Amino acid sequence: SEIKHGRVCMLAFVGIVVQSIVQIPGYPAEPDWTKALAACYASKVPTLGIVQISVFFMLVEGRFFPENAWIGQMDREPGDLGFDPLKLSKKPGFDLKKKQLSELKNGRLAMIACAAFGANHVIPGAVPLLSGSYAVAPEVSSQGKASTFCGSTAAVAEASSKTAARYSTQVILPSLQWLKS
Repeated sequence: SEIKHGRVCMLAFVGIVVQSIVQIPGYPAEPDWTKALAACYASKVPTLGIVQISVFFMLVEGRFFPENAWIGQMDREPGDLGFDPLKLSKKPGFDLKKKQLSELKNGRLAMIACAAFGANHVIPGAVPLLSGSYAVAPEVSSQGKASTFCGSTAAVAEASSKTAARYSTQVILPSLQWLKS
């Protein structure tokens, strides 16, 4: 399941980034990745494309369904769908294990990236160095700027607040070297 989730997240990462930059003519122009699917379902033309994509995935999943995987009797390796149209694995000097490890590592990184996009959408500024039209919800970005690198403490609105911060990180961890910024 790790290789499958990694492949899905690699596609999702590319989709999130490209959707905020490139718009397909004829489809709704929605740069916010959280609202793009709802915009596609609202229109008739994109709905047909989504149905085509769904049918394609159903056929692929039905063809390569690992029926006996639950009991440990599968006729192929997990993740190996036999798709190699360019015959890259047949070339001399091709290291299949190295490419499989590379795909696994890239999938893990993509899973973390997709989780970061989700976390930054729910809590704007939660992920340091992640900013842009694909990272912050439009309603939040219009209200004010997101937090800075490693976060910043906002000014306390009321002086009599019960949850007012009394200590900074510099006071709590004096042994660290602090740089003036």
